Parts: sequence; structure tokens; C-alpha cells
Amino acid sequence: MDTQARDLEGKDQILIDSIARTVSEVEGHPKDHLEVAVILEILGYTIQDANDAGYPNIFELAKDIYETIPHLSVEDVIEQVEEEQPGGMLLFFAGMFYNLGWMIMLLSLFLGGQSLWAAKDLPVHISTGIGMGVLLGLVSTGGIQQFTAWKLIYYQGQGNKPLAKFIMRRNLIVGTLIILTTLGLFVLINILALSFPLQVILITLYFFTMIAVYRLFATPVFAFRRFKALLVISFTALAVMFISYFVFASFGMDRVRAVIASQSLGLGILIFTSGYFSYRYIFSEREVRDEDEPPFYARPDLPKNVKPPRYWVLLYEGIPFILYGTLYFVFIFGDRLVSWMGAGPMFINYNRTYQIGVDLALLLLIPITGVKFTYLYRLSGYLEKNLSETDLADHPKFNVALSKFYKKMVIGISFFGGLFVLSAFLLGDWIVEAGGGNEESTTVFKWALLGIFFFSLFLMNSVFSFCFRKHKAIVVVLAIGCFFAYSLSYIFSTVNHWYSVFGFLLSSFFLAAASFFLIFDMLKKADYVYYQAF
Repeated sequence: MDTQARDLEGKDQILIDSIARTVSEVEGHPKDHLEVAVILEILGYTIQDANDAGYPNIFELAKDIYETIPHLSVEDVIEQVEEEQPGGMLLFFAGMFYNLGWMIMLLSLFLGGQSLWAAKDLPVHISTGIGMGVLLGLVSTGGIQQFTAWKLIYYQGQGNKPLAKFIMRRNLIVGTLIILTTLGLFVLINILALSFPLQVILITLYFFTMIAVYRLFATPVFAFRRFKALLVISFTALAVMFISYFVFASFGMDRVRAVIASQSLGLGILIFTSGYFSYRYIFSEREVRDEDEPPFYARPDLPKNVKPPRYWVLLYEGIPFILYGTLYFVFIFGDRLVSWMGAGPMFINYNRTYQIGVDLALLLLIPITGVKFTYLYRLSGYLEKNLSETDLADHPKFNVALSKFYKKMVIGISFFGGLFVLSAFLLGDWIVEAGGGNEESTTVFKWALLGIFFFSLFLMNSVFSFCFRKHKAIVVVLAIGCFFAYSLSYIFSTVNHWYSVFGFLLSSFFLAAASFFLIFDMLKKADYVYYQAF
């Protein structure tokens, strides 16, 4: 019978090729004939079908199909796609673009003295209003932006444009409610406790609204990694801001009004261009080709009419993303907000000296993010390759392989991150002087560099953990880190106001250490975590 099974002719060989092609569409790289047998049973093939093809059972049929699959054209296509993976340098610069907003904001401060963080030589009450507005705008929209990006990426992967439109509409509504609620709470808190002058209140509310609206509109651009659009948006706004400032100044407008007017125009461009690109990517019926698609690629038919899910259920599932996106900015601004409280927690004034030091250190996140992106971009391909090479009974092999990848990533990010930090530390005096800081700013800058290094390791572990749908523990760790950041920064600031940086440093170290503990625990049962997540 076995000889009969191997001596296939004409019709039988065509049948085997047909079945093999069907199996390869389910799994292009089966590990062995046993996996092929499982797929055949899933597809509905029975022992009678095997007998009709001249085989005594499904397993003998699976052997010939397993040997046939490598000769199909599907294999050649897969190998070609694998060979066309982008290089490390391209991935590095692509990863840096995720921090493009920070880069534009901070560089415009230090190069031109008029960024959205407040110009370095404005009156304190004006800088306080602008700084508070930007801070509130980033914190209040951090969660909804993270949640929206998560769902948009998911629906884009499905090619489900109706649900992408649904989630964007709902989140614009929710974002608007968040903006209005934050406006009301700020006014209420000011009446009850802060007692800011009216001018500071109006400036804060104005810049908060502009920043928050921009971030809501820009979410699809960041989520879909539209780097060309990001460049157009950012550099157009930056050019308008600087050019308009020089025009206003040349016509005799005073420094304060010229800065606020030019910033308003820059923010207006950010909002308008982000809104345009978001409409084009989400709501427009025009087909936008994915940059990752090969030329002459024929898309399958995509869904047109989809019944949307219950939005509150999506929000409930997205609570970890909402909390993480919010707490991220709460942590980043913890020490600097404490440094503004020189005369007590209910007295806030913009601390320019401290701000310049920590903002310059924050720029180090940009190249470190580029390094991190090169590893995480290749994680899915690495997992797929190792899963195809690992037998189900030998699952510890997958754990070892993933641990090896993780260790390699930690070494790479630690090495390059340490190199960036060391270079910035050695050039610290020159960097801070170029940024308009003083000796105290230099001291803050050098201590903050260590905090940025530890915080970047936490971010690496956070993204790695999120890849496996392990959200809750990381969010809890970040919440504890925020508490440490504020409490420790305040305690240190009672000794000297610039000592707030030690609160940031120690809380960042805590985040890194705690996140490493979580990842090491996860890697002990990585196979279980993987299958649970996917």
C-alpha cells in the first residue's frame, strides 16, 4: 500500500498539488508532516479522502503533502519578502520619527528661543501660562491618543476602514469632552487653591486647547507611521512660526506678543495639516497605498459595511492603554512641575533654569528610541521564525530563543544608550551653554541624563511587554513610579529646588528595575504568554 502511495500518476499528483496549495495558504512553513495532518483535519479531510487518493490514512497523505509544499511558488514569495526587510540604519531613523514632536518642540526652544514650551527669555508669568498649557494638553490627551492609536493600528491591519472611521469619530467626541472637562477643572482648582492672575489663566487655557486639539487630530498620522506627512506637518509649522516671528518683530511688535502670535500661527498650521492628513487617511474614500506594500500588489476586497462594536466595551478593554498614555506624561513632568513650586505646592512659577537642563537631557530619548525600534521592529519576524522551527512538544526551546533575543536587545540598547549619555555628559557644558542655560542647568542636565537612561530601559521593557499583551503589571509599576517621582522630587526640593532631579533619577531607576523583574518572570513561561496573547 505504501508503494502505491508513492507511485502517483497524473490525476493523483494534481490532487496532491491542489491539497498542498490549500495547506500552504494556512501555514506556509509547516514544521513536519504531523502539523500538516492537523491542518488537514481542520480543513475537513477524513481517512476516506486519504483512501480515495491512494493512502491508508491521513498521516501518509500528510507526508507527501509536506514534501510538496516547499516546491510551491508561495515559498518563493515568502523568501523574497524576508529578503526585503529594511536595514538597521533605516529602522533607526524611522524609530527616531516617533519622537519628532519632542524634537521640534525642544529644538525650536534652544535654537530660536520661542518653542511651545515657552520662550526662554519671556516674563515668568507668561512662561508659566504657556508651560502649564502645554503640560495639561499632553497629559489630558495622552491616554485617549494611546487608545485611539492602538485601535486604529488594529483595524488598519484588518483593512477595516469602517471601524477605523467609527473609532476615530467616537474618540474625537470623547477627546472633546476631556478637553472641556479639563478646562472646567482647571478654572475650579484655580478659584479654590491656585489663584493665578487672569492673564496666566487665559494663556494656559488657550495653549492647552490648541495642544490638545492638535494631538487628537494627529493621532492617525503617528499610528500609521506616515513619516512624510509628519515631516510636512512639523517643518511647515516650524517655518511658519519662525518666519512670522521675524515679520512681527520687524514691524515693531513687542517680544511677548510676537512670540505668542507666531506660536499661535505655528499651532494653527499643526492643527490644520494634521486634520487634513487624518481626514485623508481615515475618512476620505480615496485609496491610500500603504508604504510597505510591494508594487503591483493586488489588494483583496475590503469590508464596506460593518456593524460597530459597543464603544464602552472597547474603552474598558483599552483601560491599560489609556492609563499608560496618561501616566507617561504625568511621570515625565513630575520633577519639573515640583521645581516650579519654589514657594510651596500651591505656588507655581516657571523654573527656566531647571527646565532647560531636563529638556536638553530629554532629547537623548530620541536616538535611544531609534535603537529600540530597530530591535522591536524585527520581533514579530523573529517569533514567527522560531515558532516554525520549534516542535510543540519542545516548547522550552521557544522560551530560550526569546530570552536570547531579549538579552541581545538589552545589550544593544544599553550599549548605544550609554554611549549617547556619555557623549552628552562630556559635552554637557557646551550643550547647556548653547541652549541658554547656566551652571545650575548644567548640573541638572548631567544628573537628568542618568534618569533618562534608566527611563529608556523602562520604555524598552514596556513596549516588549505590550507586544505580548502584558499590560496591567507595567501600568501598575508606572503608577507607583509617578508617586515616587512627585514625592521624592518634593522631598529633595525642600533642601534645594534643583534637587528635584534626584526624584526623577531615583524613580526612573525604580521603573527600570521593576520592569526588568516583570520581563524576567514573563520569559520563564514565554510560550504560555505568547499563546495566551495571540
